[in-house]
Amino acid sequence: MQVVLPKHLPKLTSFCNFVGNLIELPSLARLWIANCPKMHKFVSNSPCADASKDEQMNSKNLHSHIQPFFDEKVRLPSLSFLHIDEMRNMRKIWHHQLASDSFSKLEIFWVNDCDNLLNVFPSNMIGRLQKLEVLSVLRCNSVEEIFEELNISSCTMEGIVTKEEDIEAIPKFVFPQLTSLQLFDLPRLRCFYPRLYISMWPVLRILKMFGCKKVERLTSHYRSLLETHWTSPHENSQQPFFIFDQVRALAFKCFIHPFLSFPSNQT
Repeated sequence: MQVVLPKHLPKLTSFCNFVGNLIELPSLARLWIANCPKMHKFVSNSPCADASKDEQMNSKNLHSHIQPFFDEKVRLPSLSFLHIDEMRNMRKIWHHQLASDSFSKLEIFWVNDCDNLLNVFPSNMIGRLQKLEVLSVLRCNSVEEIFEELNISSCTMEGIVTKEEDIEAIPKFVFPQLTSLQLFDLPRLRCFYPRLYISMWPVLRILKMFGCKKVERLTSHYRSLLETHWTSPHENSQQPFFIFDQVRALAFKCFIHPFLSFPSNQT
């Protein structure tokens, strides 16, 4: 099985029901899920596939615990194309502790019209995105950040930086293969990652941003932020969306709204 296309299935609650420790789909290369409003998880863990019971559980846990669409019991080592469309009840895509090598071959990822999605990736997933070439996030009204900052208790990524800490402690988001990034109609999007970080985009050629009204400042060099002692995501000042290590990383085609601006001093 190389391709799965569940689309417009109003009663579908999951791809399958599985109660074991790990389900593997080693040959699955392309997955496109669209408009399956009752599908809260890719794999159901219930002993019985009772849709009404699953709905009650999801409703009860809505505010106490957000269930990820892909949990730690799903292993998709060959998936290269993933498109999630019109999954309007989905609030979180990935578990913060995924199965070994799952999603590590992902090349193209689109997520569209997911109104309740809060963020796109957990921050410790960056190591699995080294082959990603295209990332598009379109018309997701609740997305506030691309990468979610995880608590220290839930991951090993060093995500908190103070004035005294060495530059090596700053999280680095490196996308060695990404050539295209599209962010359209994300009215609540504020930041790429909510703390000081460094991003590297050596082959990025196209950046398209429209309808991201809360993003006021597009880019900055990380050293300029260190000089102003910006270390907290809760400060009143607007943080730049992209924080670069090398200014030459800005040599790509941009299609952005006029209210987004590059820094005036790029030396």
